[in-house]
Amino acid sequence: MPGPQPSGPRAMRQLKGRLGVVRLLMLVAVVLVVVGVFLGREHIPAATSLPTIFLLSFLGSAAIVLPVPHLLAVCAGGSPALLDLPPVLVALVAACGDALGELTGYAAGVSGRGVLERHAVYGRLEGWVRRRGALVLFLMSSIPNPIFDVVGVAAGALRFPVAWFLAVVAAGKFLKNLGIAYACYFGLESLLQVLRRLAG
Repeated sequence: MPGPQPSGPRAMRQLKGRLGVVRLLMLVAVVLVVVGVFLGREHIPAATSLPTIFLLSFLGSAAIVLPVPHLLAVCAGGSPALLDLPPVLVALVAACGDALGELTGYAAGVSGRGVLERHAVYGRLEGWVRRRGALVLFLMSSIPNPIFDVVGVAAGALRFPVAWFLAVVAAGKFLKNLGIAYACYFGLESLLQVLRRLAG
């Protein structure tokens, strides 16, 4: 028979410690993937790299309160020095993974068990979603921000239509990922050229 579970401040410290470990492991995993892509870029076909970008984007959005830096994968996909994929295709694949992953926050809101409902900004964001649902979802998903999970929970709690939620969020995520992919398409190659000149 299991013993009593820790509660109060001690349990909260243990939970924060575990979340910190999971966050660190996710960060290490994504960095290893990006480094692996860089080292083996000549042997990685687009057919393999696109599903990887989709998977990392899905996991990054599905991990509520545990951000996975999947934008590194989007950057690697758009960079001519790494995967050299068309930035529009990278953004589209990543946006699909992002939007599907955000359903975890939406589902938490629908179920009424959303931990984020106690978040300091939840009340304000829920009010915004209630009044301007699609616009708020689009704007919040089109920029990198750590509080979109709260918006997703609010949308689920307000029973925002799931198909509309996916469409609006995918459109916003597409713009965000397109900007990142093109920034790396133009910027990362220039940076690597400067580093090569300095090293040579």
